[in-house]
Amino acid sequence: MLSILVLILIAVFVYFEKDFLRKLSLLAIFGGGLSNLIDRFVVGCVRDFIAIGLFPAFNIADIAITIGALSLVLSLFKNRHHK
Repeated sequence: MLSILVLILIAVFVYFEKDFLRKLSLLAIFGGGLSNLIDRFVVGCVRDFIAIGLFPAFNIADIAITIGALSLVLSLFKNRHHK
């Protein structure tokens, strides 16, 4: 239930966001979150199938969420630095 509410909140932010990089970042987070939510409903769990050494296992949706979050933070710092 919380996942659905967070996805709705992110969708609202995407709708009102004017900056292209931030919108793209939010869309990556939204897409990854939606993918994981669909896995939970269809499969019953999120399958992490990429394992690299001692690093925790992850999936492509996790990559999208991570890259989206990092680029969102960077875009916010970039904007703050230019003001």
